[in-house]
Amino acid sequence: MPMGSFSSCARKHHTHMNITIHRDGQNYGPYSVPDVRQHLASGSLTLTDLAFIEGASEWTTLGQVPGFASSTPPPPPSRALSTDLPVEVSPKSDFSNLKPYYQKQFQKIEESNDQRKFSWNWPAFFFAFIWAFSKGLNKNGILFLIIIVLVQLSTQESNWWIIRSGLLFHCYYGCRANWLYYNKAKYNNQLWM
Repeated sequence: MPMGSFSSCARKHHTHMNITIHRDGQNYGPYSVPDVRQHLASGSLTLTDLAFIEGASEWTTLGQVPGFASSTPPPPPSRALSTDLPVEVSPKSDFSNLKPYYQKQFQKIEESNDQRKFSWNWPAFFFAFIWAFSKGLNKNGILFLIIIVLVQLSTQESNWWIIRSGLLFHCYYGCRANWLYYNKAKYNNQLWM
């Protein structure tokens, strides 16, 4: 769709348009115009973020959306908006379908802004590849099967360094498993380690 028709679509529905934002491979929203203005004012959105207006057929930068162009200063925030509440652009996570243990662990990770990457997980330590496959972490499960085969082959040759490496790998995975599962559950992203 040519830019002119995008602009006319946006102009017709400017006061009641819903805007979806695309950032880092994720879609957020839809947001109302006042919500987007508040996000821009707080710095959680920028004019270079991709935006899609309901009814349009293409994505464009937020700065190209009428009313948000960099040459037009945004109007003051609406009185109906509460400025004392923090506004997040990230989607809300729903882990209610998981066991309470994982709900608690994932809540701790979210409270740390995804910085808490190590917490102990006994099942992942003892049953690494089985646990990984049961949680949909197939890359980790395959990696562990390869390590188990290497350890089994090395025991016939008495390569103790490989056995110790396998034990260290189990310890590392026991510490890292909750973070890996969190990434799978929240972002549908399988990390290798």
